[in-house]
Amino acid sequence: GLSLNWIGVIKPLVIETCREVRTNLLPGDVMDIKRYIKVKKIPGGNKADSSFIYGVVCSKNVTHKNMQMTIDKPTIMLLSCAFEFQRDEDTLSVFDTLQLQEYEYLKNVVAKIKNFCPSIILVQKSVSRVALDMLHELGIVVAVNIKPVIMEKLARSTNATILYSLDQLSFDVRLGTCGKFYVRSYSLPDGCKKTLMYFDQCDPAAG
Repeated sequence: GLSLNWIGVIKPLVIETCREVRTNLLPGDVMDIKRYIKVKKIPGGNKADSSFIYGVVCSKNVTHKNMQMTIDKPTIMLLSCAFEFQRDEDTLSVFDTLQLQEYEYLKNVVAKIKNFCPSIILVQKSVSRVALDMLHELGIVVAVNIKPVIMEKLARSTNATILYSLDQLSFDVRLGTCGKFYVRSYSLPDGCKKTLMYFDQCDPAAG
């Protein structure tokens, strides 16, 4: 069983969860409450470090160390596709020509993204180095290789539309938001570090 010390820490969190979580179920949603409440565990630390947040937490970091680690009321874009230039494998091209084509293509895509003014872009797959550099120059935070289940949770919690193709940037795109985005790194007992991304202060009814 749990020690009294543990109960003293966990009980307030359990009570807060039961009192505050009032999920609005959408058509097709399952009733299992475990789909809308998750426990994220980090080895080490103190029991009193435990906390309750409205939002999504995932084991991930931004792609560049100079990107912002804290943003109040961010605008969030979700991409499930790769952010890269698709070369035609059946066509022989000079390398310099391919580089120019890639640069111009990505420049146009980034220009479309800039029009939506996202402060954070989360990509389920990869992003080319050229595109990353362009986005970094615009001050846009980027994280890659986001798991599909996390993308779905973020879409629900931030009210963002998941884009399945870069072609969708030619149409209206609904960006998501939350009260605060921040990145935290924790030292583990084995000497390693674990980095988490927080999307906090989301709509409580989303889970």
